[in-house]
Amino acid sequence: VIGFIKEKEFPRLATAIVIGLIALFVSNYDLVYVKERPDRAYLQVGLMHWNKGNLNEAEKAFQAGLSINPDSPMLLNNLGNVYYKKRIYPEAEKKYRRALLLDKYYMDARKNLIRLYERGEREDMLYRSYSEFLDYFPNSEWGLFRMADYYVERLQNDSALVYYEKLLSLNPENPDARFATASLYAKTGRADEARQIYEEMLQIYPEEPKLHLNLGLAFLQLGKTIQAEDEFNPALYYDSNNTFAIYNIARMLESRGDTAASTSMFLRILTVDPDFFENSQEILDSLIAGTKYYEQLDQDTIPINKSAIPEDD
Repeated sequence: VIGFIKEKEFPRLATAIVIGLIALFVSNYDLVYVKERPDRAYLQVGLMHWNKGNLNEAEKAFQAGLSINPDSPMLLNNLGNVYYKKRIYPEAEKKYRRALLLDKYYMDARKNLIRLYERGEREDMLYRSYSEFLDYFPNSEWGLFRMADYYVERLQNDSALVYYEKLLSLNPENPDARFATASLYAKTGRADEARQIYEEMLQIYPEEPKLHLNLGLAFLQLGKTIQAEDEFNPALYYDSNNTFAIYNIARMLESRGDTAASTSMFLRILTVDPDFFENSQEILDSLIAGTKYYEQLDQDTIPINKSAIPEDD
């Protein structure tokens, strides 16, 4: 030290001393933190085991933390996750509920409780849990999608639209919300509004077969069959196994009297998905009509209208 001072290098010595003091403080801070908050230490140990898939060790760590701090929402929620993973659902529900009693704005615990009800098909609790979630987090896309889907599954399309439209008001560019909203517009007699959304989305996703298919269906609702076929064809081009596109093209060919081509398309559906038709009589009628046509032909091959079926890549 004297040598450093004599050589007038005291600033370098002071820097070394400061760095050493900082290192000592940090190491002691960790020790003091663990000593004063051992429940947090158990939380970290539990999470380490959880991430490694060691559920039993994670459970022990979370329980040890709760023995010190029984009112820790984070420990309760994570212990609930362990029970959920172990399929001990009643215990998982108790832990999630306890966590929410302590912190009603604990989003992770609310999401986990909802997932538990969804997995267990707890119909009696689903609506209530979705509603409560949105009471606390009214602008959550996660919650709004869940509530909208809840109504869609129960065929309450007008109620579902309320939540999809709110999603769009919060994030107008959300593709899932736009697609779902357009689909419900089509189902509720608002085909032109559906058409507008699909056309806008195709500007961004020009090769998405579902958009072409649904736009074609919207055109059919509007009585515009030529435009509809113009969308079914690219739907089939981008997805050669799109049975709904094949079916609609087949029906259009059938309505124009092109029995050979329509029958070929119906046969193609059966090749792609033998269970496509719920009522086999519908397809049989079309195939019978096609058979009568083929009996008049002196050839073995089935003619196909190439203009109706885009070439696959």
